[in-house]
Amino acid sequence: MPHVKVKLIPPLDKEIGTKELRIFIEDSQEIYDILQYLTSKHNIQLIIDHNPNPGYIILLNDVDINVLEGLKTKVKNGDTITIIPVSHGG
Repeated sequence: MPHVKVKLIPPLDKEIGTKELRIFIEDSQEIYDILQYLTSKHNIQLIIDHNPNPGYIILLNDVDINVLEGLKTKVKNGDTITIIPVSHGG
């Protein structure tokens, strides 16, 4: 099945309980869909008023989504989404 890998950077990995997730996707899904799923499943606020939470940097295949199409950026099988809390450990 098509999926994306989600990498969680500390301390977010401790909140979720893992450093990496695999999320199954359907055709034409966007970053927004993935972040909304994570928000509802893991009770973390990744989206505020239909915008990325400024407390996180969201990368798609190591590129900031803000230089792509933001939350409307399409994801495809094998993509990697990295979620970096602004106050991440170093």
